[in-house]
Amino acid sequence: MMALAIVMLTIATRLPTLLQPAPIDDEAVYSVVANEVVDGGRPYADAVERKPPLLFWTYAAVFEVAGKYNWLALHAVGLLWVLGTMAGLYVIGREMFDRQTGLVAALLYSVFQPWGTWKDLAFNGEMLMNLPIVWAWAIGFKRSSAPLRPELLLAGALLCVGFLLKQPAAIAAVPLGLYLLLPSYRISRGLTWKTALVHAAALTAGFFGSLSVVALVLREQGILADAFYWSVTNHSIPHIFWDRGVRFTLLFVGECLPLLIGAALAYPDRRGVWAEKQAERTALLCLLVASAIGAPVGALVYPHDYIQLIPPLALLPAPFFT
Repeated sequence: MMALAIVMLTIATRLPTLLQPAPIDDEAVYSVVANEVVDGGRPYADAVERKPPLLFWTYAAVFEVAGKYNWLALHAVGLLWVLGTMAGLYVIGREMFDRQTGLVAALLYSVFQPWGTWKDLAFNGEMLMNLPIVWAWAIGFKRSSAPLRPELLLAGALLCVGFLLKQPAAIAAVPLGLYLLLPSYRISRGLTWKTALVHAAALTAGFFGSLSVVALVLREQGILADAFYWSVTNHSIPHIFWDRGVRFTLLFVGECLPLLIGAALAYPDRRGVWAEKQAERTALLCLLVASAIGAPVGALVYPHDYIQLIPPLALLPAPFFT
């Protein structure tokens, strides 16, 4: 019953997007590139935007099925995307603690994901990248003492998908890789350090293997160099907007204070609810720090940049709020 209530709340709070007959914020420019792809064009060659290719291919897939510039379909997919991310958070919370904790984590994401402005409901890169990141972490946190964990190849591939949707997602791969090497990870699962290295290697292979496949596709289309230039190297920072950064950070702290208090409680909690989950606690705190580093990396600073902080901020307080 609680799960149904959370889903209905999520639908109700996203209903304005389903009734919006126009693009929201960055959806407009992404759609221009995506519809060029639908017409047989190539990103970075026939239409230029500095996001990774999978974002445009995702938009193009929606418009290919539903029709060009179909905003209802795009926003409906955005709603399903949020629900899919919430499902991943539920799986992580249930795996670490219990069903109630998973539901609370999903609820916190639903409530706080559009934290700053209604434009945070847009189907933007941060919303897109959170889904594969959360499910990659769900796979990584799965309780398994097997010497080989082939599912970590999939986790690595999902982290690569996140990176190909929005560049800062790559930083989420670092704390998950470190998690697999933590002594507390090995001890809690009865593994040797050699086995832990194999697990970390599988995650790495999944990431770079998937990246290689996409690179081959881009090369086949003749746009590999263009894609690398526009999505990676063409991101110099001529000016850092410190005033915007301070203003939005203070707003984020004020509006998401319950999550931040819960995360602060998890930091010293070595004998409480996180006592038997030290590896996971450390990994999530590292993910929070990494996300905080990745959020302002573009130096322009927009409210939607902070959306990538919400998954760890939903998971860390969940056992306390439960």
